[in-house]
Amino acid sequence: MTRFLMILALLPAIFLWGCASPGTPEGATKCHPTFAKRAYNRPYKINGTWYYPQGHYEYNETGVASYYGGSDIFHGRPTSNGEKFDKNKVSAAHKTLPIPCVVRVTNLKNGRSITMPVNDRGPFKDSRIIDVSQKAAQLLGFHRDGLAQVCVETCVPESVDLAHAKAKGKKTTDHHQICETVCTDVKVSPKRRVAPTKKAPVPPTYKIVREKEGYFVSVGAPGRLDQVHAKADTYLKKLPHVGVSLAPHKGAGPKQFRLLLGPVSSSQDAHNLLKMLDPHKTLSAG
Repeated sequence: MTRFLMILALLPAIFLWGCASPGTPEGATKCHPTFAKRAYNRPYKINGTWYYPQGHYEYNETGVASYYGGSDIFHGRPTSNGEKFDKNKVSAAHKTLPIPCVVRVTNLKNGRSITMPVNDRGPFKDSRIIDVSQKAAQLLGFHRDGLAQVCVETCVPESVDLAHAKAKGKKTTDHHQICETVCTDVKVSPKRRVAPTKKAPVPPTYKIVREKEGYFVSVGAPGRLDQVHAKADTYLKKLPHVGVSLAPHKGAGPKQFRLLLGPVSSSQDAHNLLKMLDPHKTLSAG
């Protein structure tokens, strides 16, 4: 009888082990095998609710984002995969996305969009789909509000590259990037392009602007979302440790965005950031 009761007690664990690697939809990219069966990618129970991490990277969902780290309770503590949480760096927590992966988060209220690695679990509230670090909330422009309606989409190639790098034990510091893909909710309708004539490249202008989050350096003229995304790649490589974000430009017509570098806390810091850029570029007064 005792052995029979032990078998009954083990049945739920056996069932959950079978669910540890959920079925992968046709055409989806499977989670990296090195991390697929790690403890943080297996089913787990929080406050009486079971959560089942997915076995593939593809994901696109709209919902509420929150941020953590503002009260210093989590700052410096280990995340689900053992990395130390730093509220001043860009990272995120998700209930079911595979760890590690890279997501693109777009604030649907202001249009700001950045990417970040997922290395933790949460938030464990039904109304929220993602928790981001305090730094990420500042870049996305909802630090003061606390919550924001966002679109979350995985960057599959970047997720695969990140997993491969971690599997080989390589240090990965360039997680804060602009994804090439665009969230469905804010996708720009494609337009037929006419082959451009060859012209000499025009150097961009830089202007210091002040927003609620601090001082930024605005790069060049506003443009379509896809144009600004392409331009951002240059600055991500040139200044990997500086925040890069997109902000809608109300005075330049519909669906026009600015490329912003920052934020920094003071005007002097903004001028120091300008010195890090190419000295031959044109600086406009502002």
